[in-house]
Amino acid sequence: SATVYIEDKNDGAPAGKMLSGYLAIPVKSGMESYFEITIEDVFGKRKHTHYIESDKRNSFSQQNFLIESSNKEVQYTNKINKGSVVTITNKRMGFVKTRVDYFAVDYSLPPPPFSQKDPQLYPSIADSTFTILSTNEHSFNLKVGRQGIYYMRLDSVNTGGCMVLGVESNFPKVASHAQMIAASRFIMNKEEHQKLIDAADKQAAIEAFWLSISGNNDRAKELIKRYYNRVQDANTFFTSHIEGWKTDMGMIYIIFGTPHKTYKTSGMETWEYYIQNGAPPLTFRFEKIRNPFSENCYKLQRSINFKDPWTLAVSYWREGRVYLED
Repeated sequence: SATVYIEDKNDGAPAGKMLSGYLAIPVKSGMESYFEITIEDVFGKRKHTHYIESDKRNSFSQQNFLIESSNKEVQYTNKINKGSVVTITNKRMGFVKTRVDYFAVDYSLPPPPFSQKDPQLYPSIADSTFTILSTNEHSFNLKVGRQGIYYMRLDSVNTGGCMVLGVESNFPKVASHAQMIAASRFIMNKEEHQKLIDAADKQAAIEAFWLSISGNNDRAKELIKRYYNRVQDANTFFTSHIEGWKTDMGMIYIIFGTPHKTYKTSGMETWEYYIQNGAPPLTFRFEKIRNPFSENCYKLQRSINFKDPWTLAVSYWREGRVYLED
C-alpha cells in the first residue's frame, strides 16, 4: 500500500475544478489485479473508496492506451464528444498503422427483466472499417465524427484493442427530443412511443405524455426531472460500449431507483431492494461479461418472477408517482 498527499488551495477557480496527476504503480506484465483506492479530504474528513481492475495480460488491452485531447489534456474517459479529435498513444508497442472498426449507434433496448430473451450484449459486424497511420510509431489521431463505437486494433489478429464511444456533447445529460423519447420507452407502450416519434412538435408531445400520466403541470415537471435524472445517472455509472440507460443495470436503476444494498465480486454485482417491511428483498443479479469493447458490461440474470415487481414499478410511474423515492 502507499499514500500520496496532494495539496490544493482555493484560488477562486469555478466549482468542479479537476485535480490531476499520476502515481506509478509497478504491475508485472501478464497479470490481472485489483486496486482499492481511498480518497480522503484530510481537513473536511470526507472519504470515498473506489475499486479499479488492472488488466495487463497483454499490451493490446484498453488500459495500455492513453487518450488525450487536441490540447494535450488527458481524457479520463473513453466517452468522447462527436466532432472531437483525440490522440491515442500506446507506449508499450511500436506500430505503423491502426485498424479502426466503426459500429453505428445501437437503438435497441434491453428486454424487460422477466423476459426469456437474452439481449445482444455487443455487436460483432462493423458498419465500416478504415486505417489510420501512426504519427510516431506509438500514437495516432482519431476524429470522432459520429456517435457510435470506434474500436482500434494494432494487430488485426489480436482481439484486444482500444474502444472510444462517440457521444453527444451533452452526455451524460439527456437534452435532445430524440434522447428523451427513446429513454422513456420503459414506461410507454408501443403506440405511445411511436406517437412521440412521429409527432411534428416533439416538445409538445413529450410534455403532453407526462401531463397525461401526472394530472397537472407541477407534478409533470417533477416527474420529468426525477425520471431523466435517473437516466443521466445511468449514463454516468453504467455506460460501457453503449449508453448507460440502454444497459440492464440502467434499465433497473431507472425504474426501481438506487438499490438499498449492493454486493460486488469480481464476476457479479447484486442489488437488493426492500419493498415491504419483513419481506425478502427484491434481488437482481448482474453477471460481468467480458467483451472486446468494455470492462463495464453486465448481464442481468432474468427470471419470470420479476414480472409482477416490474409491472408494479412501471404502474407507479404511469400513475404519476416516482417508484422508490431516492
